[in-house]
Amino acid sequence: MVEAIEAAEGGERGRLLAFAERMVRSEARLKCFADADWDRLLARTAPANVWLTDTRDLEGYTLRKECVEKVLRLGLATERFDAEAVLTSVLRAAREVGVLRVLSVRQNLRLPFQRTDLSRHIGVANGGVSIRPGYLRALLQNAGIGLGQLARVQADLGELAQELADVPDGQLVHGKDAFCMLERVLAECGAKKGEGARLMWTSFERIYIGAGSALFLACQYLSPAAAEGVH
Repeated sequence: MVEAIEAAEGGERGRLLAFAERMVRSEARLKCFADADWDRLLARTAPANVWLTDTRDLEGYTLRKECVEKVLRLGLATERFDAEAVLTSVLRAAREVGVLRVLSVRQNLRLPFQRTDLSRHIGVANGGVSIRPGYLRALLQNAGIGLGQLARVQADLGELAQELADVPDGQLVHGKDAFCMLERVLAECGAKKGEGARLMWTSFERIYIGAGSALFLACQYLSPAAAEGVH
């Protein structure tokens, strides 16, 4: 977290990128690692000294079958659900919300995702999740947008989903949305509130890091050998 830097928008991420931009012009050999957010989708560039996450955000690194399998079998000691089926369902539902988030940015709808409790609008059945129709209505109402606009937004949402059909889940799924959905599934297996997310974070292993990825480069930069030349 960069406290002393002000940024026009983007919260902590915005401050980090603003700080990185300042450091580009300094002699410090400093690199930053930031959530990619929508930068790839919206063709936004980051400062040269910033690595963007390979997925949309850090949570995205754990959204893989091996991690879900480990959480189910080792973390919760259950054989109740199939890890691949759970992940597929979660990614499908989280992708729907991801498209909605992109639409909000593109059309400047300012939908209040943080103030609208997603967990209350998730349906869970046999390890699968779905987004209830009331979620979009709740977002519009909380944004002060009349429900008379619902049909138009739904139509725009459908068009955007087709436009983004070839975008990989990792670039479109908001990790916190996926974690929220996984929490609901894992609660069916006895996980307490918040426990699912903690288990997901601990499920990731270094062997999952792809060679040449941004995460690989960041880890390499922080390794003892590389650190010798860093001041």
